[in-house]
Amino acid sequence: MTQMRAKVVVTKVESFGHVNASKEYKKGGEKVFFTGVTHKSFDKDGFNEDNTFAKYSPQVDLSITIQNPSLFDKHFPQQSFYIDFTLAE
Repeated sequence: MTQMRAKVVVTKVESFGHVNASKEYKKGGEKVFFTGVTHKSFDKDGFNEDNTFAKYSPQVDLSITIQNPSLFDKHFPQQSFYIDFTLAE
């Protein structure tokens, strides 16, 4: 069962890799940086989901290094994601 949910936004993506013997660049991974969502203006009904998340988790800094090639080039600055925290037992 999920104990906590955070909403984050991608702030930066850094790629890394190496040049192989054929002098071709081989991507080895990406490091994706996230921060918590920030306050934005309210909609016509006075609701804004980002403000609710920012109120209860006002400071979020997270980075993830991805080395699975099927996940490369899937994250871009300004994309928002939910992160669910579930206790691992």
